[in-house]
Amino acid sequence: MKKFLVCLFFCSSLFSQDLILVKEKINKILPEGVSVKEITYSQERDLFIIDIGDIQPIYVLPNTEYIILGDILSLKGDRPENETEKDKGRLRLKMLENLDQDSFIKFKSNNENSVLTVFTDVECTYCRKFHSEIDEYLANGVSINYLAFPRTGIDSSSYEKMVSAWCSNEKKESITNLKNDVDIEMTNCENPVENHFEIGRRIGVTGTPAIVTQTGLLLPGYIPANELIAIIK
Repeated sequence: MKKFLVCLFFCSSLFSQDLILVKEKINKILPEGVSVKEITYSQERDLFIIDIGDIQPIYVLPNTEYIILGDILSLKGDRPENETEKDKGRLRLKMLENLDQDSFIKFKSNNENSVLTVFTDVECTYCRKFHSEIDEYLANGVSINYLAFPRTGIDSSSYEKMVSAWCSNEKKESITNLKNDVDIEMTNCENPVENHFEIGRRIGVTGTPAIVTQTGLLLPGYIPANELIAIIK
């Protein structure tokens, strides 16, 4: 037992030293203002996974002499499986979890069994089509959490409208009215719209609607409600 504990302590110390070495090496090659946020070790893949606050992970081999930039595919099954997409999913969920959950406009199902996080733009035709089916989602146990993503940027009419929706005392009614092309009172306040937009860009959103599932999978573009419900169940 004593030998086991000594070995465990020694191996743990070596592992800690490896983490420090990996962090030092990666930080040296990163652009100014970017640094290692977190390092995890994948025993299954025998490599370090580096989180630099971006959606694309960096991989470092155990000898710490080589890095991998790009996708890693698993050949264990009948067909290749993209392991990097799983890592990206975990990073997306982590970024979303760090947001103030009260900053979402939530349409909650009474029999919730799934939640979709949706980056939306009130002037986007397909976002409006998605919203027109929201009752179907709610009836099937799927709650919708909206985050703001003004496609034309933060100096746009869409941005101003979404700020007004997020500043409204009746947020769900306001965003519904805007998606139905009904004017609402234009207001301003401390709001999360710009932060949502920045987080969206960081996790890979390039257009709307952009849907993130509970596994972190990013589904770009409109998908009919019945098809999307089948995908997530």
